[in-house]
Amino acid sequence: MVVVIAVAIVAVIAFVKVNKLSKEIETIHTVMGLEIETQNRERENVINDVYRTLDSRLDKLESKIVSRKA
Repeated sequence: MVVVIAVAIVAVIAFVKVNKLSKEIETIHTVMGLEIETQNRERENVINDVYRTLDSRLDKLESKIVSRKA
């Protein structure tokens, strides 16, 4: 009888720990997902800034070339 009670107590403790770990993993997963989204957004912004700068520089270069031909 004592063994059955001990096993039941251990099972309840294990169940509680598993639930706690599951919630922690879910939280970590959510945080990581948000961080990945933030990093992707920042990378896209940097890439767009590079393209805008490059486009602007090429427009200026084109303007100089066209004005020298005229």
